[in-house]
Amino acid sequence: METPPTPFLGNFGDCILLKKSATNFVKDLYDQSKGLRYMGFYIFDKPFLLIRDPELIKHVLVKDFSVFCDRYATSDVNDRIGSATIFLLKNPAWRTLRTKITPVFTSGRLKKMFHLMTLVADDLNEYLDGQKLENGKVIEVRDLCANFTTDMVSSIGLGLQVNSLKDSNVPFRHFGRKMFERSIMRGLEFLSIFFMPHLTKYTRAEFFGKETTAFFQTVLLEVVNQRIQSGEKREDFVDLMIELKQNHDKEGDIDGYQFGNDELVAQAAGFFTGGFETSSNTMSFCLYELALNMDIQKTLRKEILQALDETSGKRTYDMVTSLPYLDMVVSETLRMYPPLGFLDRVAVTDYKIPNSDVIIEKGTPVSIPMIGLHLDPEYFPDPEKFDPLRFTEENKQKRPSCIYFPFGEGPHNCIGLRMGLLQTKLGLVQMLSKYEVTPCEKTLIPIVLDPKGFNAQPVTSLPYLDMVVSETLRIYPPLGFLDRVAVIDYKIPNSDVVIEKGTSVYIPMIGLHHEPEYFPQPKKFDPLRFTEENKQKRPSYTYFPFGEGPHNCIGFRLGLLQVKLGLVQMLSKYEVTPCEKTLIPIILDPKGFNSLPVGELHLNVRKIATEAA
Repeated sequence: METPPTPFLGNFGDCILLKKSATNFVKDLYDQSKGLRYMGFYIFDKPFLLIRDPELIKHVLVKDFSVFCDRYATSDVNDRIGSATIFLLKNPAWRTLRTKITPVFTSGRLKKMFHLMTLVADDLNEYLDGQKLENGKVIEVRDLCANFTTDMVSSIGLGLQVNSLKDSNVPFRHFGRKMFERSIMRGLEFLSIFFMPHLTKYTRAEFFGKETTAFFQTVLLEVVNQRIQSGEKREDFVDLMIELKQNHDKEGDIDGYQFGNDELVAQAAGFFTGGFETSSNTMSFCLYELALNMDIQKTLRKEILQALDETSGKRTYDMVTSLPYLDMVVSETLRMYPPLGFLDRVAVTDYKIPNSDVIIEKGTPVSIPMIGLHLDPEYFPDPEKFDPLRFTEENKQKRPSCIYFPFGEGPHNCIGLRMGLLQTKLGLVQMLSKYEVTPCEKTLIPIVLDPKGFNAQPVTSLPYLDMVVSETLRIYPPLGFLDRVAVIDYKIPNSDVVIEKGTSVYIPMIGLHHEPEYFPQPKKFDPLRFTEENKQKRPSYTYFPFGEGPHNCIGFRLGLLQVKLGLVQMLSKYEVTPCEKTLIPIILDPKGFNSLPVGELHLNVRKIATEAA
């Protein structure tokens, strides 16, 4: 089957326009090709093949790896750092380098470094203790988890104490953000690297981004030079890179692979960015699901506390890696939110698909829809439900192979998966042993993944949506006033007036909301009135659409959540415009007790192009 392309853009138009993430694009193709082993699609005029049959996936990733030994993704040839990282390197250089750096990620090496990891976990504990969380507090956990993993990877891999948990604006954290920033240019750079590599020489797309690349070149070479001069040995990633560089200087290229300063920086930069981002996202998504599923959170906490009790409160490598329910919880998180939603390979020779007459021609890109397999009800019933018990040993044995592989499969799987899982689990053990996580008024339910994000990235807050809803509630508050009654005589402060017991008191919310002194041009719909800066400029008690004080609306959080969810659902797929029946300006019903329009409210609703062409 081949999905019909549109002129010039092929089937990739929504992704190029950043209306849809690459992950959602691949998921849609997977759903469209139900019952098929594979499906063709186009990006511009380039044919791609999507493979959805688990047995054929096993051939591509494992059995016939010699044919599909390279990733399709490619950086600009002038991007000396990005193109040299192991993630983008082609064979035979990839195989040579992979063999050389694999020892850093063995369980034995990680066990030796675990004491360094616990020091960062102590920093996390110190930070959380400093937040005074006894009565609860709203925390942006995605940033918290990224600070934790930034400190972790910098310490155990690079020998640096960057202290992101103490200052989230330190350079390593700043440039880590820039690497994965949700901007139009960064989104297009990633799309060209993974799906349109022939354009990278024109777009000058750099894998780490220009500023981040320059930062890594300066800082990481300085780290290496200091380590060489001091003679310090930490048995970490930097030590291995120095050893490879020195061996290369003595022996020359190995299998045609040059290992100079750029190659050294490339591997260290790849270690850092790959190590902090995937783990922090997994931690964030896991905490989100645990907040929504308190029974699962309680079961996991019970397992953690029991294990800590058996080790007298000490976190050990063996303890963290031998918690079966924690492993199931993390596995289920990675099923629903894999670090990447797809894998890419390219045929280096012509390849005949087993049990068919179809030939995959040399140079044809192959996409493997990990996200589609992970969310396929055939393999994972009720796939949107967070259920760690899918990963009991019994249930894992019931499923076919090559349908769950969040870190890839075969020789090209993620080299740092052990380290990623270890720091994720340690962070969760540290947090959940002392703290409970629950949803708050800012929690988006269900979570929304960023269409500009290349990997699974939540839109943890939608500030402009919040401003739009706030401005709507300013102009059209649910009630125009509040009422109270004095239960005893009350003397108004700074006056001689006494409000006698039993006197009704009315607070004109609608008047305050439409007061030009507080809201200039009050009839104008202007969400920017509710930027943090503008909110600080206004006196308190001039805006309170749900009331204020102990008598405020008990259900306002639920109300805001369902309003925002409804708007996200509608506006992500539909455009609304006035029609001939739309009353402009709107007239509120004089017989209505709350803010209601006269009669019906008609708008034109048009579906926008968000589906694959």
